[in-house]
Amino acid sequence: MANTLCKLLNFKPKSILKFLCCNSGNTNTIPLNRSIENLEEKIQKLKEKIHNDCLHGFEHMLNAGQAKQVEKALMRKVTLIQGPPGTGKSYMGAQLACYFHEFNRLLGKKDNKILYCGPTNKAVNVVAGYLKNAGLRVLRVFGTNAEEEDFPNPLKPVSQKLAEPKSEQLKQMSLHFRIRDVRSNPYAEEILKYDKMFLHFFEYKDFQNF
Repeated sequence: MANTLCKLLNFKPKSILKFLCCNSGNTNTIPLNRSIENLEEKIQKLKEKIHNDCLHGFEHMLNAGQAKQVEKALMRKVTLIQGPPGTGKSYMGAQLACYFHEFNRLLGKKDNKILYCGPTNKAVNVVAGYLKNAGLRVLRVFGTNAEEEDFPNPLKPVSQKLAEPKSEQLKQMSLHFRIRDVRSNPYAEEILKYDKMFLHFFEYKDFQNF
């Protein structure tokens, strides 16, 4: 995740540590497991919901252990939650993102955006579906290889296909599809025009002789 943040925000790792670790830049502050100051009163409004309610768009509520971890994560700058496969980490992570969204609103944050990263496309797709069903506005950002599978680069053929095609719901959330949607992007027609130009001028037989 640190590498992803570095690429997206153009931060150096040391800068990220400084931001996360109470502005000290010292990783030794992470194991102290300190809570962020002055949040206890604000989080009381969410505690009852976390432990007793099922969020909209989810099939069931969190169990006691999951709810406790979500509560802790909301109050700390860095939280590590681990467990073996099939223990509901992605399901809990999706709900945690929803609670972060709601908590940011309680804090009065105007720029209420959440970045969710995952180890595989499949894992992130599952969470993206949960968040969409929960009513959040989701923008799914894929890597270059996945994008070029849908919109091929004639000079860079895709050698490996993804395990399964993208659903219509996933396409509607995906950045590389959204920028080509004339209903949401005023520059979509121009992008689509260039897509056609690439296909027209770089036929397979032409690029073989390129």
